[in-house]
Amino acid sequence: MNPSTLLPRIVTIIRGTAMPTFRSMACARSSSFSTPRTPQRFSATLVIAFGIVALGLALIGIFGVISNSVAQRHYEFGIRMALGAQRRNILDGVPKQGVILGMFGVAIGLLISPTVAHLIASQLYAISPTDPLTYLTVIAAIIGAVIPACLLPAKRATETNLIQAL
Repeated sequence: MNPSTLLPRIVTIIRGTAMPTFRSMACARSSSFSTPRTPQRFSATLVIAFGIVALGLALIGIFGVISNSVAQRHYEFGIRMALGAQRRNILDGVPKQGVILGMFGVAIGLLISPTVAHLIASQLYAISPTDPLTYLTVIAAIIGAVIPACLLPAKRATETNLIQAL
């Protein structure tokens, strides 16, 4: 093969292929933020992130308050066991009281939520202010925090020596 005939073939092959176009960072940034939904998605992501953090902090607070409330009844549990109550009776009654308290809080939240949902409806993205899945998830999370918050201190109180409890 003659190199002089090979060169024009290489040039035609190179000209026939599509070369990638490169954009500057400023051009890419301006075009990516120019879509109309990007600010809404960003604020929706922020709201979701802060909502998850707020729910987590609320669950930690609920756990702490109820756990402390049950732990303060340590002496009551000791007296009950000294008078003949079985460990099972105490462990059955405490979560029931905690769940009733948790359901009372859920009921108050459900009464207040339509007003708050109406206030933030314009900020929600791709979700209804009265989304039942969201409500059920929050209720399950609250009850899921209440039950261990009741059981752990009650179990600890029933495992201690009666003399120490009294």
